[in-house]
Amino acid sequence: MGTGLDLESAETKGRRSAGATGDMDLHLGESRMFTANSSAFFKDTGAGEGTRERCAEAVAVPEDGKAQVIPSRGDRYCFRTSTGRLAWLRVEHETVLDRAEDVVVVLDVVVW
Repeated sequence: MGTGLDLESAETKGRRSAGATGDMDLHLGESRMFTANSSAFFKDTGAGEGTRERCAEAVAVPEDGKAQVIPSRGDRYCFRTSTGRLAWLRVEHETVLDRAEDVVVVLDVVVW
C-alpha cells in the first residue's frame, strides 16, 4: 500500500492507495518512491517564468523521463495527470518518521 493523490479533485490530502491507478495521479509507496499514473517524471531545472512551457517541452521527449523518483526537498518535476493534463510539482518538505517506510511529504503542485 501507500498514499495516493488525485490532483484533479478538490482533495488536498492523500489517501490510502495500492498505486497510481484509476484517478490517483501520484502514489508514494512504502519504498519511498513516487510514481505517476500514465506518465514519467521530468526534472525541471529552470527557474522563474516559463514553467508551463518548460514542462510541455520536457514531457514531449518520453525517453528523458524517469518512471519513479525519490522525493527530496527542493526537487521539481513535470509530469502528466491520469487524464493527460500537464502538471508540475515541487517537494516542499520531506521527513522520514520512526520507520524508514513512514514518510511525510509536502508538495506544491500546479495542474494546467
